[in-house]
Amino acid sequence: MIKKLYLILLAALMLGLSACNEDIFEKPDHLPEGTPLQLELNFGAYDNFDVSVSTRATQTEEQENRVYNLYVMIFDADGKRIYGRLFDTNNLNATSQDDYWTHNNSNYNSGKLHITTIKKTSCTIFAVTNISPSADMMNISPERLQLVQDINSLETMVATLNQLHTARTGRFVMSGQMAGVDTEHLSGTLLLTRMDAKIRFNVQVNNAVKYQADGGRFQIVDFEPEKWQVFNLPQNAYLFEKNSDYPTRNFFNSNEVNFEEDLDHGAAFSFYSLENRYTVHHADLISQALREKQLKDAEGLNGDWKYAPQTATWVYFTGRLKINQTDANGISRIVDADVRYKVHLGDFSGNGYGDFNIYRNTSYTYNITINGVEDIRTEVEVAGNPENAPGATGDVRVVSEEVYDCDAHYSSYVFTFGSNNVDSDGITWYVKTPFSEGEPKNGDPSGLDYNWVHFRINEMNGNVYSDQRMAYNPLEEGLMNVAELVELLRVERQKLSNGESSIFDSNHDIKVTAFVDEFYYEKHPLSGEYIPDLWKQFVDQPRRVMHILSDVKRSPDKESSTIATTISIQQRSIQTIYNVHDDNLHSAWGCETIDEYPNIWAYSATEYSNPDNNVQNRGNNDYYNGRLNSCKEWGLVNANATVFSQFLDGDPRNDWETYLNYHTDNSTPELQTQYRALRYSCMTRNRDNNGNGQIDPDEVRWYMASIRQLVGIWMGADALNAAALLYQKTGTEDGFNWRQHIISSTQDGTNSNNPLVVWAEEASSTGALTTSIIYGTNNGFSPIFSVRCIRNLGATPEMKDITYANLSTVPTDYCETTKRADGSYLFEMTHLNENAIRYSTLSELEYHNEHAIQNRLSVAFESAPQDQTWSSGGLGFDGINNELSGMGSNRFCPPGYRLPNQRELTILAYYAEDNLSASRHASRTWYSFGMYGSQKDYSKKGWAYNNGNKTVHMMTTETTARQRCVRDVE
Repeated sequence: MIKKLYLILLAALMLGLSACNEDIFEKPDHLPEGTPLQLELNFGAYDNFDVSVSTRATQTEEQENRVYNLYVMIFDADGKRIYGRLFDTNNLNATSQDDYWTHNNSNYNSGKLHITTIKKTSCTIFAVTNISPSADMMNISPERLQLVQDINSLETMVATLNQLHTARTGRFVMSGQMAGVDTEHLSGTLLLTRMDAKIRFNVQVNNAVKYQADGGRFQIVDFEPEKWQVFNLPQNAYLFEKNSDYPTRNFFNSNEVNFEEDLDHGAAFSFYSLENRYTVHHADLISQALREKQLKDAEGLNGDWKYAPQTATWVYFTGRLKINQTDANGISRIVDADVRYKVHLGDFSGNGYGDFNIYRNTSYTYNITINGVEDIRTEVEVAGNPENAPGATGDVRVVSEEVYDCDAHYSSYVFTFGSNNVDSDGITWYVKTPFSEGEPKNGDPSGLDYNWVHFRINEMNGNVYSDQRMAYNPLEEGLMNVAELVELLRVERQKLSNGESSIFDSNHDIKVTAFVDEFYYEKHPLSGEYIPDLWKQFVDQPRRVMHILSDVKRSPDKESSTIATTISIQQRSIQTIYNVHDDNLHSAWGCETIDEYPNIWAYSATEYSNPDNNVQNRGNNDYYNGRLNSCKEWGLVNANATVFSQFLDGDPRNDWETYLNYHTDNSTPELQTQYRALRYSCMTRNRDNNGNGQIDPDEVRWYMASIRQLVGIWMGADALNAAALLYQKTGTEDGFNWRQHIISSTQDGTNSNNPLVVWAEEASSTGALTTSIIYGTNNGFSPIFSVRCIRNLGATPEMKDITYANLSTVPTDYCETTKRADGSYLFEMTHLNENAIRYSTLSELEYHNEHAIQNRLSVAFESAPQDQTWSSGGLGFDGINNELSGMGSNRFCPPGYRLPNQRELTILAYYAEDNLSASRHASRTWYSFGMYGSQKDYSKKGWAYNNGNKTVHMMTTETTARQRCVRDVE
């Protein structure tokens, strides 16, 4: 782990001293005390020459060191204030005023203050930068500083975070002081240091083949980073640095959030923290691993930290490893592990293992390399349970046959149970879901949530079992739950051992089809109780798992386990952008994590003369109701239908087997040949639940997302698992296939064969399918086309499960919109997951790309009642944003308003289209693949609203002379 300490240095010291008026003042060597004079004071923050990149949550050092304003105070030798003034845009470069300031460079990180004061010796000068009248992020405002009259009050002043975030606005509070100053003979520079420390974690895996002492070997073949969280973040700190921290500071824990940046074989995240300083001295603290050691209670569970201070800051992160393992006998197994790590912050690279300090104005980089899971397995499996790595815990699964990793919707899979893996005496099973975890006790499955997978023995094909899946039918005999399956395997294995006739085939195998339910509970699985908001307990959760023929061992502290199993079924949960902690939210929608069949079919199956292709307008024109759109797209209802009673009963097109072929092997999609098109892809996520062969209305549970739902996935992207994001490429790949276009169920105009599409590489830019195809053809590339399947969640206002609601019923939207009498709009995002929400600010947003935290939505914002116009002529995207990135006032917005970011502008376009005039409106968001980013799309600069096609997309050379602005609302 590496700590980078950026010291504040300045290349040149500048002098400045002059009389305020040569006609009045003589120039003696020493002026009398109290004589009026004007001094010039240089200030500066260090401009780092290293290459610095911003992430979603942190910013470049250039941005961090910008000085937008300064509050300057001078105290005499007795500690009394003799001067105090705010320097901001009102007196920047105002040479006609007695007190003004200037910048030295375009980075705005250093400059000169011109101060009118009096002759004093032994003075102390203090400066605080980037304070806001509204005290956005910190409770330091000009009004508060104006009240300070003595030096002790300032030196003991405590700054407190007003918003408990690990991110910051673009205006970082800095402070600095100069002591022993003679205001007549002033030299040197007032050096400014940030109150915050910046912390970055680079988490990577060592994917080299590793050889073991027993002759075996293993290799990490996949790493899926999941969540990270910071504990014991200080909420308070002294405004000016002191030798010790503020003694009664408060602490908070961050939200658990997703990793934010891809690395080769890993991922990264970063955050800010106020100072939190501790150094401990323990003779037996002799390794980095021991920093995470915890005391054990009487039951062997973890308690307080043994060495680390209890309020020292630490980071917790999780991930998922897949390892190929081969033992000394050449037998291969899959090791699948959910891993968890704890890391205390501090500089233990050279200061010893007892350093738990976080210093202000310091940048720390922690490079974490994951080499495997052997330390976790040792703690669980080795006699005495040695805890070699206290900070590493996890659940490790060693699978001898197969791992079936499936998505949240219905699915099926054929498994093979070989007789050599079935122990007639000791076999069992294990489940872990949001509602229970464990294995049956003495064969009793009570208290376990296990009825979400059922099994049927496959048909025979000669002397062996068929590889083709069976159809799900609850009305036919032979459907088993896992308890019944394991008992059957035990009995049949006993028969085989006894030389009796058994159902093992000539290869000594039994093949079964596993039918996995959707990861959705209409009732509590243990109590059977209907709970309207039960969905909030199972969405966005870790995979639910079922291990068959398993053996479970746990560490004494219960934080780690190893499971040896033959078959492992692991199902992802429904992903949602909604705030499950909102008590007023009772319905929502969620999505699958991935599209299993991207880019393998066209949108319409024209090559098979599908009769649906001749239907020009199916009526699927709803921008939000994807379920209704999908039923129209699939021909289940007519173009004007809105209710279940309008399902086309008796029509063969309403039979499941018209669309789906259940009798396929594991690798073959279940769509019938003539329906193998992206248009019908989401049908495979559903199932004939009652076995009657017909597509009943309540069986259409998973459907093709509407255009506004696809855009919504982008709005809440920072709350989703990385694998569930619309855009799944890093943008660094060669060739022309880096674009991904997601097809919606909403038609463009009146043509159902030309649906609206989200250009995922451009966040949420949209267009017609034909536009994507033509654009690709003209530019020499072929976009990857896919769909995203959605399910409604929760209850209707009648408190019935929304699964059974009519087609016209839609779940609650994540955005609540209110139109006011003056023409302005209020947008409230209380239903949106808080991890997709940024801090609130009344300042202009920093210029940012689409992935930055500045491009998130605030919990509420409002639009200006009307456009702001300017008469100086049209400006392009870069002209507007470059001017705003300077130090001038914002002439493009009314006072108190600012330019919208890309997401805010998109909300305006979809929810308040009449609020946008017949013009272009720029955003504050530049394109990471465009001219100012990687330049894969060199001509594109950033996002703007185009009234011509009513969408938010790229602005290139166009200009505008009007702007619709927004502001955050508390």
